[in-house]
Amino acid sequence: MAMRVRIPSSGRMDPGSLVRGLIVAVALGGTVLTMAARADATGPYTPDAASTVRRAIVDGLRAAGERPERRVVVAEMRVQDGWAWVVADPQSRDGRERFERESALMQRVGAQWRVVAQPCGDAGCETAREIRRIRKEFSEAPAAIFPRG
Repeated sequence: MAMRVRIPSSGRMDPGSLVRGLIVAVALGGTVLTMAARADATGPYTPDAASTVRRAIVDGLRAAGERPERRVVVAEMRVQDGWAWVVADPQSRDGRERFERESALMQRVGAQWRVVAQPCGDAGCETAREIRRIRKEFSEAPAAIFPRG
């Protein structure tokens, strides 16, 4: 954005105009720098329910399960840099049957999302230990997408 400054025919600017011009330039510069910093420091986010990203992630989760026709109700989803951690409560299409909660680490491969790891769901498995195992195995996945604890 170009800023116009009027210079009188005498070739001298009055101090008030100069100060106002500097204030505007600094304000605009700060806004641009703030926007750039936010773009560089993007963290995990949860895609909107109707977004194509969320639909693609849910489709990938559904495709990996034993019941691909199941409806996936997302309880938690954090996405960053082509990785996602999803916690979902699957159910039958009509909602009458509810199945065991699922968690998964997913990775975007091209335009599709694929399940690359899931914590053990068996009795006696410790969720925290399973998440540590997955984080170690997929160390390139952003730590911020995983549950804390």
